[in-house]
Amino acid sequence: METIESIAEYINAVHNIVGQCGNDISPTHVWFRGQENESWTLLPRLYRPNENPFREREMFRDFKLRANEFISIHPENDMEFLFIMQHYGMPTRLLDWTESYLFALFFAVESEDISVDAAVWILHPAQLNKFSGYEHRVPMSNNKVFLKYLLDIDAEERDERKRIYASCAMAVRPRRCSARIVAQRGMLTIHGNEMKSIDDYANTQETPFNLLKKINISGKSKSHIKKELLLAGISYSTLFLDLDGLSKEISYRYSQNYMNTKITGGASAL
Repeated sequence: METIESIAEYINAVHNIVGQCGNDISPTHVWFRGQENESWTLLPRLYRPNENPFREREMFRDFKLRANEFISIHPENDMEFLFIMQHYGMPTRLLDWTESYLFALFFAVESEDISVDAAVWILHPAQLNKFSGYEHRVPMSNNKVFLKYLLDIDAEERDERKRIYASCAMAVRPRRCSARIVAQRGMLTIHGNEMKSIDDYANTQETPFNLLKKINISGKSKSHIKKELLLAGISYSTLFLDLDGLSKEISYRYSQNYMNTKITGGASAL
């Protein structure tokens, strides 16, 4: 697999992958997810080894009971409560995606950790849903199909994963109920009771070849690419429309690493 060292190479790689999808692209198009370490799988935080999925009921209950006074746009359903939990860093069965390949690239290189290569995953969400037993489309979060993805609080099962009646992951289009989702062109996938990463689905014989693709980003090029993105108008204040985002961008803009990173057309020169 080729390792990308510049924005130009990355855009060419994205265009090549999207072109492979041909006429099979749905009106939803493809989604992108940037990860700072290319070895990380597509597993939501709640299902990772350092978390306990059997505490989901208690966490969801407590959040729903106590969050109302801080929410300006009230969630229409329990799925949207999960979106807000994800938004504020709680462990959930959700994974964040974006419709913008440059936004995904920013999240991949944000850490500037040169010790590991990063990655941008490209997902065909409609094909994921078809593979999961739904139609070849991506419904909104208020669709009844997602009821089986929600934890059944009243079920008698002691095993919390058995309180979730869906198994495979599914793509969902969230209602744009927060400024951050709008700014980041955010989309989401939600896992069912199967503690299996989306990239594992892509390795099965039944999966279409263009369900999921991956672009590796050179760790040594992260600083260079991050600076290129800021010069193109993509940085913290673009993606996080608040004072935290503005503060991070100004701090980054005047950091020594930013000053020392030279735009050379290739990997960063420090």
